[in-house]
Amino acid sequence: MSTQEGTFNLPFISNWIRERPVHSQARCMKRNIPEKEMAICLDDDPLSLRLVEHLLKGRYDVISCANIDAAIRAVKKYSVQLFLCDYHLGEQFTGVRAFEILTSKYGFNPTHCILITSYPSQDIEQISLNAGFSKVFAKPLRKEFQSYCLNLWMPPVSCPVAVV
Repeated sequence: MSTQEGTFNLPFISNWIRERPVHSQARCMKRNIPEKEMAICLDDDPLSLRLVEHLLKGRYDVISCANIDAAIRAVKKYSVQLFLCDYHLGEQFTGVRAFEILTSKYGFNPTHCILITSYPSQDIEQISLNAGFSKVFAKPLRKEFQSYCLNLWMPPVSCPVAVV
């Protein structure tokens, strides 16, 4: 115990702290906290943008873009792992066209691309898969969407321990 009243000394912890420099402690703490990955969500509906932000906030820093100009600025500024896009972005503009512009003119090359649509159909799914999107989800977005996005980088289980 210390000579000052109300304080005490734990020698094993005090020695450990003194042995390791402060910058080393910070580096170890930083390694345990995974950094969030960047995602861009391009949608003209503000409620959909907020929903995507909410569903993915645990894993991604979501950059919400209400139009193609905002998406172009985001693509120029950030390295993005996940691109989410609505199919209908106005009367004559589609998410597939926006993706083509971002990839061809600005060298945009995200790891994963997901198309979101309020009007799912076989035609829209085929067009988007041919354009380079990996998955198509119908609105309203549900837990399946969240689960898919949060587990994109999880390795598949090749040898399960037990089968139920």
